Amino acid sequence: MKRSIIICLLVLITLFGTSSCRELTQQEIWARNEARWERLPERTRRDHVRKTDFAAVFWFDYEDRGYTSFIRAVARSGKRNVAFAASREEAAAGDPNTFYFWPTDILEVRRADISNRVLYVLNHILYEEFDGWDTVSFSHSITIEELLEHWEEIWDLCIDLDIVHLAFGWNRLSYPRAYNELLEQERTESD
Repeated sequence: MKRSIIICLLVLITLFGTSSCRELTQQEIWARNEARWERLPERTRRDHVRKTDFAAVFWFDYEDRGYTSFIRAVARSGKRNVAFAASREEAAAGDPNTFYFWPTDILEVRRADISNRVLYVLNHILYEEFDGWDTVSFSHSITIEELLEHWEEIWDLCIDLDIVHLAFGWNRLSYPRAYNELLEQERTESD
C-alpha cells in the first residue's frame, strides 16, 4: 500500500513539475510585461509617453518594429527605462535594460534619412516662426546630435509653437506648404 502511494506521489510531482515548466508564448510574455508596465509609477509612464511621442514625430526607429505603436512596444518590451541613441549600433551596445530609439535611416536611395528630412522641416518652421534663439540651449540649424541631446527642450518648444500635433496615436509635425518646394529645390541643387 505504501509503495503505491509513493508511486502515485512521484507521478503527481512529475506531472506538476512538467506542467509548470512550459515555455510562455510571445503573447503571454507581452501580456505580463504590459501588466508590469501598468504598475510603474505614473510619473515614469508619463515620461515614457513623452519620449515615445517625440520618437514618433521625428520618425525614430526601434528594435523589433512589428508593434502597433511606440508606447505599446515599450510596454511589451519588459524594459523599464527609455532612452535615445545616435544609431542602432549604439543602442545595441547600450544598457540591456533600456528601450532605445534612434534616428531612422531607411531611405538610403534618396541619400537622406527620414529623421533628417523631418529635421529639415523643423528647422524651416523654426526659422520662420521662432525668434528666441538666445533663450534656448541649442542653435539653428538643429542637428541630429542636438535633437538627441536637447530633445525635451525641442519637444516643449514644438508644443509651445503648436507645430506638433498630438492626436490619438498619430502624432505629427506640421509640415509647411512650402516643404515640397523646399524638397524639390534641395533635389535640384544636389543633382
